[in-house]
Amino acid sequence: TVSRCGMVYMEPEKLTWEPLFKSYLDFNIPKALRGNEVAEKLINNLTYWLVPDLLEFVSRNCTEYQPTSDIMRFNSFINVFDALLESYRDKKLVKDLKNLKAKDLSAQLEGCFMFALIWSLGGTVDVDSRVLFSTRLRELLSGESLSEEEKKKMHKFTEPLPEKNSVYDWFFDFDRRKWQTWLSMVDKPNIPDDAMFSEIIVPTIDTTRYVYLLQKLANRDRHVLFCGPTGTGKTAYIKGYLLNQLAKNQKPAFINFSATTTANDTQDIIESKLTKRKKGTIGAPVGKKMFLFVDDLNLPELEEYGAQPPVELLRQFCDHGGWYDRSSKQASFTNIVGISLMTAMGPPGGGRNPVTNRYTRHFNIISLTPQADESLLLIFSEIMDWYLKASPFKEFGYTIVEAAVSLYRSVSQTFLPRPSKSHYTFNLRDLAKVFQGIVQVPKANIDSKVKLMKLFSHESMRVFSDRLVDDDDRKLFDILLEDMIVKKFETEKSSVFDAEDGSLIFSNTAQGEYKEVTDIIKTKTLMEKHMAEYNEINTSQLDLVLFKFAIEHVARIHRIISQPLGNALLIGVGGSGRQSLTKLAAHAASLKLFQINLTKSYTLQNWKDDMKALLLDCGQKCTETVFLFTDTQIKSIEFLEDINNLLNTCEIPNLFNGDEKKDIQESLRKRARELNLDQTPAGLFNFFVERCKAHLHIVVCMSPVGKNLRKYIRMFPSFVNCTTIDWFSEWPQEALHSVAYNHLREKLPELPDEKIKVCVKACVRYHSSIETLSTAYENEMKRRNYVTPTSYLDLLETFANLYKKKQQELVNQKDKYDNGLKSISETEAEVAVMQEELEVLRPKLIDLSKVNEELSKTIERETIEANETRKVVEAEEEILNRQNQQNELIREDCREKLEKALPALRRANKALGALQKSHIVEVKSLKSPPKGVKLVMKAVCIIKGVAPVYVDEGLGKKRADYWEPAKKMMGERGFLNSVIEFDMETMSDSIVSKLKPLVTANDFNERDLRKANVAAAGLGAWVLALVNVHEMRKVVRPRQEALAEAEAQSAESLKKLNHTKDQLRLLQEKLDKLEQDKRECTTKQKRLEYEFENATIKLERAHNLINLLGSEKTRWEQSSKDLAGALITLTGDVLLSAGFVSYLGPFTHEFRNRALRIWKTFLENNSVPHSSTFSLHSSLGVPTQIQQWNIQGLPSDDFSIDNSVLISQTSRWPLFIDPQGQAARWIKNKEHDNGIAVIKVTDIYLIKTLEKAIQVGTSVILEGIKEELDPALDPLLLKQTFMLNGQKSIRLSENPVDYNDNFKLYMVTKLSNPHYLPNVSTKVTLVNFMITPAGLDDQLLGIVVAREKHELEEKKKEIVVQTAENQSKLESIENEILDMLRDSVDILEDDKAVNTLANSKQTANKIKAKQSESKRNEDEIDKGRLEYAPVAQNASNLFFVVSSLSEIDPMYQFSLEWYNKLYEECISFAPLRGNRIVNLIEKFTESLFDKICRSIFEKHKLLFAFLMCIQVVTMNGDMNHAEYRFLLTGGRMVESDLKNPTTWLIDRSWNELLSIQDLKAFEEFPESFVQDHAKWKEIYDSPEPEKLPLPGRWNKLTVFQKMLVLRIIRPDKLVPAISEYIKNNLGEKFIQPPTFDIEASFKDSSASRPLIFILSSGMDPMAQLQAYCKKINGDGAILDSVSLGQGQGKLAAEKINKAMVRGNWVVLQNCHLSISWLSTLERIIDGFQNSKMSNTFRLWLTSMPTPDFPISILQKSVKMTNEPPKGLRSNLKNSWNNSPITDETFFEGCDKPRELKKLLFGLCFFHAVVQER
Repeated sequence: TVSRCGMVYMEPEKLTWEPLFKSYLDFNIPKALRGNEVAEKLINNLTYWLVPDLLEFVSRNCTEYQPTSDIMRFNSFINVFDALLESYRDKKLVKDLKNLKAKDLSAQLEGCFMFALIWSLGGTVDVDSRVLFSTRLRELLSGESLSEEEKKKMHKFTEPLPEKNSVYDWFFDFDRRKWQTWLSMVDKPNIPDDAMFSEIIVPTIDTTRYVYLLQKLANRDRHVLFCGPTGTGKTAYIKGYLLNQLAKNQKPAFINFSATTTANDTQDIIESKLTKRKKGTIGAPVGKKMFLFVDDLNLPELEEYGAQPPVELLRQFCDHGGWYDRSSKQASFTNIVGISLMTAMGPPGGGRNPVTNRYTRHFNIISLTPQADESLLLIFSEIMDWYLKASPFKEFGYTIVEAAVSLYRSVSQTFLPRPSKSHYTFNLRDLAKVFQGIVQVPKANIDSKVKLMKLFSHESMRVFSDRLVDDDDRKLFDILLEDMIVKKFETEKSSVFDAEDGSLIFSNTAQGEYKEVTDIIKTKTLMEKHMAEYNEINTSQLDLVLFKFAIEHVARIHRIISQPLGNALLIGVGGSGRQSLTKLAAHAASLKLFQINLTKSYTLQNWKDDMKALLLDCGQKCTETVFLFTDTQIKSIEFLEDINNLLNTCEIPNLFNGDEKKDIQESLRKRARELNLDQTPAGLFNFFVERCKAHLHIVVCMSPVGKNLRKYIRMFPSFVNCTTIDWFSEWPQEALHSVAYNHLREKLPELPDEKIKVCVKACVRYHSSIETLSTAYENEMKRRNYVTPTSYLDLLETFANLYKKKQQELVNQKDKYDNGLKSISETEAEVAVMQEELEVLRPKLIDLSKVNEELSKTIERETIEANETRKVVEAEEEILNRQNQQNELIREDCREKLEKALPALRRANKALGALQKSHIVEVKSLKSPPKGVKLVMKAVCIIKGVAPVYVDEGLGKKRADYWEPAKKMMGERGFLNSVIEFDMETMSDSIVSKLKPLVTANDFNERDLRKANVAAAGLGAWVLALVNVHEMRKVVRPRQEALAEAEAQSAESLKKLNHTKDQLRLLQEKLDKLEQDKRECTTKQKRLEYEFENATIKLERAHNLINLLGSEKTRWEQSSKDLAGALITLTGDVLLSAGFVSYLGPFTHEFRNRALRIWKTFLENNSVPHSSTFSLHSSLGVPTQIQQWNIQGLPSDDFSIDNSVLISQTSRWPLFIDPQGQAARWIKNKEHDNGIAVIKVTDIYLIKTLEKAIQVGTSVILEGIKEELDPALDPLLLKQTFMLNGQKSIRLSENPVDYNDNFKLYMVTKLSNPHYLPNVSTKVTLVNFMITPAGLDDQLLGIVVAREKHELEEKKKEIVVQTAENQSKLESIENEILDMLRDSVDILEDDKAVNTLANSKQTANKIKAKQSESKRNEDEIDKGRLEYAPVAQNASNLFFVVSSLSEIDPMYQFSLEWYNKLYEECISFAPLRGNRIVNLIEKFTESLFDKICRSIFEKHKLLFAFLMCIQVVTMNGDMNHAEYRFLLTGGRMVESDLKNPTTWLIDRSWNELLSIQDLKAFEEFPESFVQDHAKWKEIYDSPEPEKLPLPGRWNKLTVFQKMLVLRIIRPDKLVPAISEYIKNNLGEKFIQPPTFDIEASFKDSSASRPLIFILSSGMDPMAQLQAYCKKINGDGAILDSVSLGQGQGKLAAEKINKAMVRGNWVVLQNCHLSISWLSTLERIIDGFQNSKMSNTFRLWLTSMPTPDFPISILQKSVKMTNEPPKGLRSNLKNSWNNSPITDETFFEGCDKPRELKKLLFGLCFFHAVVQER
């Protein structure tokens, strides 16, 4: 076949493999063998004997991982055979070849041939096909099952292939010319004692043979492709060879493919590893050969036409030796030299794509089969022998290995991957992880076989069980593990697992040693300590309840990140604690935690910078780091691409530029030299990568909800292959109870334990019931809601907060009422008491007046006598004072004189005090004391009265000697103290006279004495001072005696004076007593007068107070009683309220009530009191506040009011599901006075606007929310505030901003049924604010009354506002009154308070009167308004029909605002004559039908009419909903003994016929049908069965009921029947929708309201639009058209801006092709409202239906559909309404109008017939 492109295609069957074979023999076989007859004959014989048969056998009977053709397989055979003959290219061997015997040559060639045959033709098949291939080859070699003719072709081998084992178990030893087993080549490993587990390599048969093949092919520069399932070692074998076994002139390079790898990425990465040789040529460095390893070759996604661009680029290299240079303008071709490819891939499927044979034909494909059990046992028994070396349990290690391998096989076969369990892929890596975990325990700690069994069981659970998604799978795994324990270990499960709950935990969170956790309480305490430490050093706080479930997950994460190369994939719904527990585990492991700081402006370059910083930290600084990444941070799929590379190789291609790489290499050169490592640039960078591997641990958190997890796992296999998976399942009941109990016990310590336990049970029941309700919600309403642990924690927090808050409110309010009632009761009781007191007080007052008068007279007499005595006392006192003054002068004179002598004495005493015993001893020891010393001691003896000793001087004279007595005196104990304490009063004149001669002697001076002896000097000074003091006293003594005499006289005078004073005092006391009596009497009188007056006033006040508050008493008593009841039901009501706030926001009104009924039943069953008429707004709402919200635009229905109360109580920011925009309107009005900013989520200034509002404390409405939220908003949504410089702050961008607590955030989505995944729903409070029928009825009634009876509606609004204001004032006044009564100690004493109460009560009475009047007026107005209720109800019902159209087609979006405008227009244009109500209903129904039909496709118009009809019939009360449900669904499956009597009624219809008897009108219908089935056959056979009467009594059925019968008998005729039903109920107009009318649509548009053509296939409205533009705007009309697509958005925006000013028309065609730009268009259209534009400007859009079209544009626009008309009538109308017939000039301009019109009609009719056919 010759194609139009010039390519010639030849079928492989025609070409065959023979040309390749002949070409090889002629040109490529080693020269040494070329022309050798023996060799050529042998090769020919073997080839033509074995190759054809085996090629056919493989094609027909074998399965290949990567399909190949015969030619590809034979080419592989040639390559392998040629590689084995490499020795024949050795010059030395070639010389010896001549001497080689023919037998030996034959043996070598035979062996090489057979080996090549096995690993080429049989090298591509899978494990089962290898058995088939081996069997077939042996059959051929043995001649079994061969014909005699075939046996003649058989070759007799010199060295035949051994018959035992598989042919794959043998290799040919070229040198020895004999076959040997691969096992003989396997070396026993020598594992060092200190080896790391990740460094252990155990050679196996597979390792040896695949590396052997790789080496042989690589030496001949053949491209190699390893293909096999995950875990077969493809990557390990190739990397091991490239890193460890290459020659010096060979260089490795690596690249990993993923699903998102592009051709450009591939080209850039490869070129970065090559060097420039010359112009247009790049390659390996000169003199070197490069091997490029491409891993996961078949992962790149297929592009639109089925190709894989990265693979196609590599194919171009293989085909043409290079590729085109993208960087050059000429795109010149670049040759690539010196490179061979080695690739690896898994079998196609599960995200891996088939690789085109055009590429794989260049490769030798070698299939890698899963390791046999023997190999696995060999590998891991070696590891266990190394681990248990010198251990008494070494032999038991083999049992562990057997158990592990058996369990691995069982798990792999039992748990197979499915769409919901795509991570159920188990490979050799998982088995290795089991043993990696085992060897974590120090060898010394293995003290028993039980410890080893526990360790094996635990690690198996961590690797296999932790990834299982549900309890059923986990139980099945437990059974497998238990069976293994029983079979292999011959013991029971109870000896391994905890007897209570079957748990088993090993952890290294305590002291860093990996061991079994036996004390969970101790572990919990330790983790709480770690959490406290984390919170001290981090601004983001962890607030975790560490129950057992959480502790287990922390231990699991800690175990993973503590292992070398340990990475984790944590799968769980948002809010399950994945991030928090990882942070805790990382802190406990003393690892640095790294997370990207995602902001609105975070770009791919920011990501690259963060990755650089992370890798530099790990690779250069050797910082042990945990990189935590969540699926909510995926702003670009390239993030996952890079993480995939980090998990696989710990290298991100092209991350570092050349200069950065050089810096890294130089920084590590010294360390590499110390370790004796390769110091080439490549070697140093590889050293850097290895350090990164050693110090980086990646933890990825993903949600299982939705399709993303499955997609990411498919696109990036390393997320499963290179991680340990921990599945965060739903919290078990024990966890729910534990968390709730601990939380409530802490938050509400005052609650009794029994009540806490009931509340815990309620919370758990709420949580489980919402899970069930969410399932029903999805099944019935097709709406998704997720229940997460975050919701549960929110429930607990909300309950605790609401309980405390509500209890305080109720208690305070009840206390106010009770206090008010108490005041009234006390006042009533005091009235009678006060009247009695007044009667008693009156006579007492008269008696006191008399007593007071007598006392006054007595006091007057006594006062005169006292005054006389006072005068005498004063005279005597004056004399005595003068005498005392004189005495004082004398005393002062004596003191002054004595003071002159006393200082010397004090100094002497002080000097004596300084003397020590040694000084005295020194004096005593003097043999010949100086004269001065003797004089001093003599004086001391005289003073102390020591007698001298008389010494005989001769001649009968004796001399008084004081020295010896003095020495004796000084030797006495306490001598110095006696001197210091000497009493001066004992000094007499005789003593002083004896001392004077001594002290006046020349030798008695201080200077000489001090020279002689310190003690003598001190004593001398003392003696001298005593003499001086005595002399001074002698002078002073006469004066002292005179003073004593004067003082004696004064004392006598004082005695007399005191006597007189005593008399005066007695008189004064008597007088004082009288005065006191008088004062007491006066005080008592005044007090009685005051009491009398006060009692009179209080009595009057009491009467006033009773009159004022008497009317309130009954109401307050009832209020107090109600509040007491509310306190009793407090627990139940708050439980219901908390459950409502935490769970029910996303649900519809019906489902909320369903949940409340379930919860109430639970509370009743558990004896928890609650309000029988509970509602959220009655429990938590404030009536006056709700009234104010209603005035601000909140719909008045209970559903909307509950929503408003819900958002006022929730702790998270609300996200309104608000397709009609009513929530947004209410919030704008509500927050208007506080300042509010309205922005869209696509706004480029989003973050700046938010930051400004946060700082100022204003509100923000964030509109345009889709099903995902920007991760940059997470800090705000999660309220991640922190203290900075004493100020609460938050960080949304690079710089933190101050956080104002007044800030509020409201989010709004227009999506009517959004699907929010848990990672969104846990961060916000979802509130379903879709409008309800009751709310819409009220709104539409207000509109119609405002139009029809304007003054009535205005009066109504005034009354509503006034009522709200008055009610608020009444509450304020009542609170004021109650506060006064509470704060006043005695209200009757507070005149101001009583007056204020009176004024307040007077005001309240006036307000109540106004309220009563307003209520009467409102009732009268409501009666008038109710006249128009049918109009509002009709419009309300039809709105829900219109809003449901979006479920049919996403383009059918109609806003409530548009609906209300249409409603108002219809009210204005409805006929005034006749029944006004009927006219309004009919006009609106018809107009709505016309407008909607212009906006929807033809196929949906009848459906819309039918839905309208059903709503109208339902409103009239004529619809049986059970019958309507049957029409839609066909009833239920029924089992009945009644058999189908016909052959023409199919089984499905027969089942519907049996099911219809459930309807009351169709009882016994099946039996009747069986009896009269012949008559029913007539209806079945009729061409118009809908017009025939039904048999028997069934003809009395209503038209609708007959439709049900028609559904069963002739469902094909249901459409005509429905049309007839619509015609009967609505009119014929509703089954003849209007045709396309561009003019009518144009009239509905405006400059700010675009027009949208919703396209159908084959229709282009441009011709009609151009014609209409010309018609409206004339020949010079400008209609700018832009066909949207890549890069056209900017041009479109420019044209719109110009046209807005000039008043032109702009058409944007094919909007569905530029979805990404539509958000910009949305902003442009939103700006129309505030822009100045020409009135003639129009924006036209065309688009195919797409769910991604912005809802706000659809709602604001006039929608039109233009599609080929269906039916003769529609076709005729369409032709008749098109140009040129619509052109009046053409239509009326003919001379023969009659003939023209006939011709036109005939032409149009013919055209319509042709169109229909």
